[in-house]
Amino acid sequence: MRSPEKDACVATDGIFADHRKAKLLSMRGHEERAWALRKLRAKYPQYAGRMLPNDAPIMRITPDRTAFWGKA
Repeated sequence: MRSPEKDACVATDGIFADHRKAKLLSMRGHEERAWALRKLRAKYPQYAGRMLPNDAPIMRITPDRTAFWGKA
């Protein structure tokens, strides 16, 4: 098991003119940023150089908890 770097939360929603169709997904987990950068650099040679800086806004979130609201 990887040790988490940080706790993370992502929320997304679907906006519709008819609010009865609205949907929301909330996910809580832990961020593994270094792992995500290593995997991208290994898979895509162009990222191994300077094309993907260490401070790029990239992360992998492993969910611990998810919640979904709205009609499926």
